[in-house]
Amino acid sequence: MAIQSRRGAYADFDPNKMLPGEWAVVTSGDPNDPDGRAIYLCYIAGIVERMATYEDMKKNVQSAAKGERGSRWDYGTKITGTSTSEQIFSNSGINDANKGDYYLNISTGYVYYCTVGGLASVAKWKYIGSIKGPTGPKGSIGNTGATGATGPQGPAATIQIGTVTTGKPGTQASVTNTGTENAAVLNFAIPRGDTGAVENLSQQQVDFSEASQRQNIQSEETLAILFGKIKKYFSDVESEVFEKLKQDAESESAQSGAFLLGNLKIQWGRIDNLDVPASGSIQTDAITFPHAYGAPPFLTCIPLGNYYLAANPTNNVNLSQASFRVRAADGAAHNDRSILWLAIGY
Repeated sequence: MAIQSRRGAYADFDPNKMLPGEWAVVTSGDPNDPDGRAIYLCYIAGIVERMATYEDMKKNVQSAAKGERGSRWDYGTKITGTSTSEQIFSNSGINDANKGDYYLNISTGYVYYCTVGGLASVAKWKYIGSIKGPTGPKGSIGNTGATGATGPQGPAATIQIGTVTTGKPGTQASVTNTGTENAAVLNFAIPRGDTGAVENLSQQQVDFSEASQRQNIQSEETLAILFGKIKKYFSDVESEVFEKLKQDAESESAQSGAFLLGNLKIQWGRIDNLDVPASGSIQTDAITFPHAYGAPPFLTCIPLGNYYLAANPTNNVNLSQASFRVRAADGAAHNDRSILWLAIGY
């Protein structure tokens, strides 16, 4: 039978399967050789020995001359864990490990023992213990150190009030510093309170004064300001429009008239042939508005001519009619007099 040979990695090498006279070439991973390569010869079944090449003999002679190295300590953080079973750590970075070497993990303090030497991809290690002992008892508290020297006095601080603004109801109050730590400028934002409820608002009395000039009403103004502006508006209407109507009524014989602007109705008229006694007063007959109102109108009246008379609307006023009460203001009787009335409303 011809002599055969085998070849392959050490992991696939099984000497028990070799036949007498058969060679086996290990191409990689042999733990018995630093470069992982070796040759084996089977003499008889079950007896397989490793052969040495010329290069192997040369290395052995050189090693014998200088002596083999003893156990070595390596260190790092690549070999980890607490398994007591042999393991390969291919990323250990140790490619010349010998059986009997030790490895210290400098992060955990764990110690490992090399059971199979060789390259990092072959060498095997196992955990054997730790250089860290158990945690000792807590030491006593040390003495209080001496008081440090007083630091230099810092600069004097100043505080100024910047702006104060009113925020919307329900927002958070805030204070911001737009200055520096030593020269603070504080800006305040204070939320406005919720609008309170007023019971029986229709029965509440409002104290107000006529505005000095005619202006549009604005949202969120108080009732006193609103009524003051409205009063100014009606005063101007009475003084400007009513004077024009008075002139027309005195110069013309028209008994009534009206000016319509959308839903706004400005109506006027005159009542003649009034005999006013020196004392007491008289009530005029009811006049009918040329255009009825949808709500009670603003109503006023004045006497025509330079007479000392006083005229006011009576309580007998509705949406389509009104009457007036006239009296002498100078204590003298006045006959055949006239008054001019003005009604404004919607």
